[in-house]
This record gives sequence, C-alpha cells and structure tokens, in this order.
Amino acid sequence: MQAVAKCGIDLAKIASVEIVGSATRTPALVRTVEEVFQKGASRTLNAKEVVCRGAALQCAMLSPVFKARSRACYSPGSQIT
Repeated sequence: MQAVAKCGIDLAKIASVEIVGSATRTPALVRTVEEVFQKGASRTLNAKEVVCRGAALQCAMLSPVFKARSRACYSPGSQIT
C-alpha cells in the first residue's frame, strides 16, 4: 500500500492485476494482492510473454516514430520505494 500511496495512483483506475511466475502459487501473496487492489488477481500470462510485452512497450516508449502511453517499467527484482 505504501508504494501505491507514494505513487499517487487511484486504485479505482487500475483495471486489472496480473501475477506472473512462481508467486502465482503462493496463496498468501495472491490474497494480499487481491485485498490491496480489491480485484481478483489474473494469472493468464506466462513469464516469457510478460518479458516480450515489456520489451515491446519499452521500445515504443523510446522510439521517436511510435506513440505509447506513459507507463512505469521496472526491472525484475527491483524494489519500489
């Protein structure tokens, strides 16, 4: 909750939450995510798809030709403080 509050994000504006990787098998983490975001956590993407989508989004954000909405991209294992 601290990271969400610090970013100034309105939870009502978050359409969905996706959990990827081995964390999807941790019931306590899934419950916590669902409680914080007040939505069911989706587990539809696999890790390779997520990496590909993130790379494509980052390329579009850096490209002078393509237009992309502003998004925050974080490296795997990075901490949001």
